[in-house]
Amino acid sequence: MAIIGLSLWAMRYRPTWVAWILYFAFLMCASLFAQLLLQSPVRLIVDTDGILDTGWEIGTVRWVDVDKVFVRDDAGTEVVCILLLDSARLNYRQGTVARKLSEAMRVAGYGDFSVNATRLGIRADDILKLAERGMSAAR
Repeated sequence: MAIIGLSLWAMRYRPTWVAWILYFAFLMCASLFAQLLLQSPVRLIVDTDGILDTGWEIGTVRWVDVDKVFVRDDAGTEVVCILLLDSARLNYRQGTVARKLSEAMRVAGYGDFSVNATRLGIRADDILKLAERGMSAAR
């Protein structure tokens, strides 16, 4: 709302280009807000086929592709980390930014993909047990 007020003020008292810049800034903020409202919440699905986190944007990671699943505790935040047998096979489905982030997370010790269990309100041990069952059933 402040941007609207500034753009109206700028239209009256400042050069027109300032008003247009403020107006476009408002439109960008409004479109981001609309995307956040329309975006589906992050969901985690662990079943016999694999594990799916809607935030990954790659679909279901099959249990046969998973090498290791482990839990990392970072200052009270439980993170379930997933290492893949062949990370390049699934990472190509990600966008450039997501792929770079995934590479950085792997270097930092979080595996190819990670799930913030604390944010989802799920116990990391429960996810780990389901993952171990799925991996053993797939092999």
